Amino acid sequence: MMQGLFLFFNYFKDNLKLRSFRMLSEEQVINFLFELAQNRKPSSMAKYVMYLRQFFDYLDRKRRYSFDFTLKNLAFAKTKESLPRHLNDKDLKSFLKTLLDYKPATSFEKRNKCILLIVILGGLRKCEVLNIELKHIQVEEQNYSILIQGKGRKERKAYIKKSLLEPSLNAWLSDEYRLKYFNGAYLFKKDKQKAQNSLTLYNFIPLIFKLAQIKHYKQYGTGLHLFRHSFATLIYQETQDLVLTSRALGHSSLLSAKIYIHTTQEHNKKVALVFDSLIENKK
Repeated sequence: MMQGLFLFFNYFKDNLKLRSFRMLSEEQVINFLFELAQNRKPSSMAKYVMYLRQFFDYLDRKRRYSFDFTLKNLAFAKTKESLPRHLNDKDLKSFLKTLLDYKPATSFEKRNKCILLIVILGGLRKCEVLNIELKHIQVEEQNYSILIQGKGRKERKAYIKKSLLEPSLNAWLSDEYRLKYFNGAYLFKKDKQKAQNSLTLYNFIPLIFKLAQIKHYKQYGTGLHLFRHSFATLIYQETQDLVLTSRALGHSSLLSAKIYIHTTQEHNKKVALVFDSLIENKK
């Protein structure tokens, strides 16, 4: 136990510029664990987490600190996994601009464009997009706030710039076919549908790739999950915040030496700003 505490104390002294130990946050402890996990076995990391949890619990109970660090939902990968397929910055920018400029020719193209934008800009899973309810889409300042039902019935919010999604969203909402057949509680499926096997963008996605003149698109694949991984890669590159990235994705464990843990929804609003910068080329 003492070895783990000494490692933490040295990290605190060398890396954290705090005026008081009481100012320590749980995220700073998680960052320490992430760095430690780079060259430690999963079994060792599990012990370090337990020791730190006991240490902070002792300070709360006996010394009247108020850390309340649960350090829950932490898991450590046994094997290193390769990074999933994702679009590089240049291709993602080209694809997204082409998608935003595309004029849908049919009702299903309106739907597909809206679905694809929500996945790219919000990082949603396919099942999460299908289960979006109209009442869960709200306007908050310059963003759309979308309440998402994630894995294990865990809820989170995605924040998407209103200016990027509004034209496509309104086009689908006002579409005659949607009003006739999809005019219920859900945005993309009929009320009585538990699943929608017909949801496929395999023809639409290659079309946008070709219009964007991305000739090597076949190496990426054409599944929706490609854009969720591209979302995560861009968010982490821009923010350098593993915790923010994982929370935006709705993850709750440390996988492949990365820590993923839930957060307050206020942090996720930062996500909307990343794509605003990408589209307007402010950099």
